[in-house]
Amino acid sequence: MIQLQDSVEQRASQSKHPLLQRFLRATFVITGTNFIDLFTWLLACWLGAFGALVVRARLYTGEWPRPHDNPFAVGHRPDTIRANAFPLLHSAVLLGFVALVFVLPGVILYLVGCIFSPALRPSRRLAVAFVALSALVTVIWVYDPFGFLLWFAD
Repeated sequence: MIQLQDSVEQRASQSKHPLLQRFLRATFVITGTNFIDLFTWLLACWLGAFGALVVRARLYTGEWPRPHDNPFAVGHRPDTIRANAFPLLHSAVLLGFVALVFVLPGVILYLVGCIFSPALRPSRRLAVAFVALSALVTVIWVYDPFGFLLWFAD
């Protein structure tokens, strides 16, 4: 009789989660999804601000912005305009860049956690938007196809 009662209690303790575990699990799922959502919006806003800065420099000077060249080179071309000539957009891009750098490790940890726990996974639309924007920002940061990031950093 005692063994039967002990096994029932063990099964009950295994099938039911303590209240704190349930709360933490629900909080992590809600916060994680909002965290990925926030990071996706942050990526989109950074891309929009960076694109607006480049287009604003293009409209102001009449040519695409380019970084400062070596003044002793044969084909020397001076830079078109400094990125900080537009202080609002320059500050927005700079603050967005700093925010992305500090938030990125948390997003990576969350996504690694999503591999092991299917309940934590974000919706497919959010995941596709996140992956597409992350790939675009990575291409801009790593390859800098038109030299705009180098112009911004110059």
